[in-house]
Amino acid sequence: MTDNLSNVKKNFAQFSHDLKNSVMGISINTQMIKKFGGDKHIAEYAAKIEKRLEDILKQLEEFRRSIDS
Repeated sequence: MTDNLSNVKKNFAQFSHDLKNSVMGISINTQMIKKFGGDKHIAEYAAKIEKRLEDILKQLEEFRRSIDS
């Protein structure tokens, strides 16, 4: 059982890392769209996606804390 939990924690850490990188990428793209006058609707949609992914990251962090304790 301990090996399974270790694997879950390891996979979770990798997933969280990848998701954080995705959020960062979307954030950069959103800023670029706004800065260079891209389509307003695309910028708004990207900002909504960024916000949702940030919410998911918070939930994942809460989950990680619960399995660590």
